[in-house]
Order: sequence, then C-alpha cells, then structure tokens
Amino acid sequence: MPVRAENMPDTPTTAVFANWLYGLLPAFALAARQGQVANGPFPSVKPGRHKTKGFRAWTHDKLAAFGAVYPVGTKERLIFDIALWTWQARQELANISGKHVRGGMICTTRGKTATSDFCVIQLDLSQSLRIA
Repeated sequence: MPVRAENMPDTPTTAVFANWLYGLLPAFALAARQGQVANGPFPSVKPGRHKTKGFRAWTHDKLAAFGAVYPVGTKERLIFDIALWTWQARQELANISGKHVRGGMICTTRGKTATSDFCVIQLDLSQSLRIA
C-alpha cells in the first residue's frame, strides 16, 4: 500500500504513526540526496520503537491448570506435552508424527536452519504418546 495521508487512520496509534513515518523517511532521504528537497517534512523527528513486553512464560500454576482442563489422551494435551518437552517451534510441532519417534527419542529437522534435533522422551511425554 502506498504511503499517503489518506491511508492514515482517523485516530492513529503510536505504532501506526511510527510505521507510517518509517515508510516516509527513506523516500525523503532519497529525495534529499538527489537534491529534490532541502529537508523532509519531519527534519527533527526520529521514529521511536514500539515497546512491547514480549512473550510471557507460563507459570507452574498455568501449566497445572491446562493439565487439569485437558487430561492425558486428548489432542490438546498431546501437542502441549510435545511443545513443553521438545521446545520445538510451531511449524515443527505441526509436522511431528509417529515416524519421528525412534528409540526413546524424537528426531526432527528444524525447518529454518535445517539442523537436526534429538529430544529424549521424558516420562510425562511418553505417557501422552503411549495413550495417543
């Protein structure tokens, strides 16, 4: 989408304005280098980063609450246990199947880096795999 004033929302948030500004600044920097403009429309404005708190880790209470709602044997509990005990990314979790379980280990290849991962199957995970 082109960066235009009409594309701005009626009440922009800080993050929306920062994204809009990031889109404009390179265009005006190029125009200034080519001598087409003296300054951009915001010569003293430097866009700030939108600060987030990131992903919060689950507490032991939340892990226990999830286990209470989804008992061993459900699909939700199976994928939860695989994610918890193997530390795989979402895209790898979607591809894990029975062919990856060999000799008490889960053997996978990471999609992004093409590195091999070998995870020993812990007791909790083995119970979920055995029932599923």
